[in-house]
Amino acid sequence: MKKIIHSIRSWYVKYERHLSSFSLIAGFIFDAVTLKRVDLFLENFWVGMHLLMAAVGIVMLNLYEKYQNKKGGVKEDDKDSVQKIKNKDDKESRFDWWHAFLIVIIQFAFGGLFSTFIVFYFRSATLSTAWPFMLLLAFLLAGNELLKKHYSRLTFQISVFFVAIFSFAIFVVPVAMHRIGNDVFIISGLVSLATIWVFIMILRFTTREKFIKSRGPLFVAIFGLYAVINILYFSNLIPPIPLSLKDAGVYHSIVRNADGNYSVESEQDSSAKFFENLISPILAQAGQSEATSRIANDMDYALVSFKNFFRVYGQVHVSSSDPVYAYSAIFSPPQFNTQVVHVWQHFQPDKADRAVLSQNQNSNVQDLKSATSTGQGLWSTVKDWTYDLFGIQKVSGKWITMANITINIVGGREGGFRTFSSVASLEPGLWRVIVRTPKGQEIGRIKFEIVSDSSQPVLVTDIKQ
Repeated sequence: MKKIIHSIRSWYVKYERHLSSFSLIAGFIFDAVTLKRVDLFLENFWVGMHLLMAAVGIVMLNLYEKYQNKKGGVKEDDKDSVQKIKNKDDKESRFDWWHAFLIVIIQFAFGGLFSTFIVFYFRSATLSTAWPFMLLLAFLLAGNELLKKHYSRLTFQISVFFVAIFSFAIFVVPVAMHRIGNDVFIISGLVSLATIWVFIMILRFTTREKFIKSRGPLFVAIFGLYAVINILYFSNLIPPIPLSLKDAGVYHSIVRNADGNYSVESEQDSSAKFFENLISPILAQAGQSEATSRIANDMDYALVSFKNFFRVYGQVHVSSSDPVYAYSAIFSPPQFNTQVVHVWQHFQPDKADRAVLSQNQNSNVQDLKSATSTGQGLWSTVKDWTYDLFGIQKVSGKWITMANITINIVGGREGGFRTFSSVASLEPGLWRVIVRTPKGQEIGRIKFEIVSDSSQPVLVTDIKQ
């Protein structure tokens, strides 16, 4: 039996890093697939159980280190307990094994917590604005493995635990109060501070000597993290969880039908026929004399379609007076009635760069064909196309707010509360509609490009249920 246990220990030590990395990735995928809504009991029970597991693990680890320190077994700040499993001394090996086991329990709890938080916050986030907070959560998730040896330090344990408690309170308190706002966030912070204070008092009672040694750095860390999270929130850099954008788009018309659903009209997507226009001429015209020219023409169309497929700013062809509609379906929990704002913004380039922007907008597939055939300027052309595909501004300018439209939403609908706004007589160029809270927290963005065109584009109808 001892031989089997020793083999298991040796196998664990050998593959411990690989097992931790695998469990981290597997756990994140599992959470992304299984976690549904931020307001459901089972999801919040899952988070609560992981918080309890982390709390019990921290208390047990510090009690165990206190017990061993009194026996003279090891120092309390031992950072290499996993490696000492190989030690031949039975007592030290037994201690190292249990010490490592308790750290793994804490690591497992924090991994599950921050994996859950990333999934929930990502659904409510616009990365262009919320990336600092999302980066903090991602760092704590990845650092759960990289910083494992620091879990023996009390200050590190409590710091990570406090961030987890605060991240949970940020969305569970609004769900309980059925609203969001500055006052609700402040209450969330006070709940987090009260919870961590109670936990610290438990640690002070159980591990008094170690707590006294770490008291100064501990309080500095907690209030430092509290200040950082508050700065992120009041700078609108934390996602407006539990609100999330389930669906959005820009359309030529939106009409609510007799069934209560929305009938929307949008332009036919040329990229949908990409493979059809690329392959069908080859199959249909094989062996015919005009095949070469037809394939060449359709290849040109296919290249343009390929570009349009990846275009960040989808084109909307309208005449000067036509209205454009921005549609959004926003989820909020039951009895969570609030307001959102559609902010219509137009990108206005600096005067010196307008000619450059106009020239870029007039480029076509011939630029790429010419550069490819000559072998010159290929990198410059591909770079320009890449900028265009991903909506990167090659010219200087600024976004000008043209309209702020406040909309009331009602909570409880699984697919999100459906609503829209419209603005007429849009100038040609790049546009975006920012969906945000009245406070300014972004829920999502709708990006599009207005192209002035007096002809009627081919429209397709869809039903938003």
